Amino acid sequence: RWIPPARWLPDHEHGIDYRQRLKYDLGSWPKKPLPPHLEARLMQRLSKLEFTHPMLSSIAERMSELPKKRIESHYHTGRRAAVMLPLCVVDSKPSVLLNLRSHNVSTHKGQVCFPGGHLDLSDECMEGCAQRECEEELGVRVEAPRERALWEQEWRKRPYYPRSNILGRLPNCVAVTGTLVTPIVGFLGKIDLNTVWKTTNRDEIAEVFSMTLEELLDPRTIVHEDIHMGNMMPAFVSGKHRVWGLTAFILHHFLMEVMLPSILTCSELDQIHDDDCS
Repeated sequence: RWIPPARWLPDHEHGIDYRQRLKYDLGSWPKKPLPPHLEARLMQRLSKLEFTHPMLSSIAERMSELPKKRIESHYHTGRRAAVMLPLCVVDSKPSVLLNLRSHNVSTHKGQVCFPGGHLDLSDECMEGCAQRECEEELGVRVEAPRERALWEQEWRKRPYYPRSNILGRLPNCVAVTGTLVTPIVGFLGKIDLNTVWKTTNRDEIAEVFSMTLEELLDPRTIVHEDIHMGNMMPAFVSGKHRVWGLTAFILHHFLMEVMLPSILTCSELDQIHDDDCS
């Protein structure tokens, strides 16, 4: 039985005001709309956004500050997996690379997913697992160190970037199968979808496509759906493929907790909080 995200944390951790956590509950956006002037400002900045070195550094720094929450062992099977959330530039637009699973795979048939899979004996760490799966599925490699010792030491202290195009980890989450999933964010640089398709493993992947950050952060794109007894999960309904489930949960968390704070200033986020409390 799938356990909703709100119950993954130990009982004593609920209600903790974690350091660096945003005051405004961005996880509920766009159910709570941004103030009109801030939404207009956000969309204007998104239209000019580029994955420059300062922006990637800001993303990596923000990810290093995210609370590393522990999920109780009885909420998952103990089996581990990693997915790669691939940031990229497509047609000069900052984007996220996604794939549509084929019907030949054992799970998640016909669903939109990130490249990823279960931890293999050959994997040195979760970053290595996500890196390997991205290369096996799409033929694209995220440049990064291979040594586990470097990963395990460095990710706890300071951002990987710019020494690596792995930008960091998002908090673990639990798949419907009970697998504990570690999302890894990587930057692929400029890509051509037709070129990626030529190297894609078509036994597993039916289609490769991208969505721009401008599109993903448009309030009309994001909906919140009641999936089970009042438990709400985000979904992205723009484009030809609906993004839902764990992929949408991971993507939404990244956009709300990492991208928005990298685009809006602290004072602007405080304005959101002030409007929300008034």
